Amino acid sequence: MFLFKRKKGYIVLYTLIVGLILVTISTYLFSLEAMRLSNNNYEMKILIKSEENQ
Repeated sequence: MFLFKRKKGYIVLYTLIVGLILVTISTYLFSLEAMRLSNNNYEMKILIKSEENQ
């Protein structure tokens, strides 16, 4: 019974760690995508301004 309890604890711990890693990766990817989009917006604004000045 004790061994089973320990094994179950390890499974819970493992699941928590994997979940944490997945959340970290998805957050990282999301922030990268957001940065890319904001950079694109910034470049578009610069393009529009330079076209207006011509």
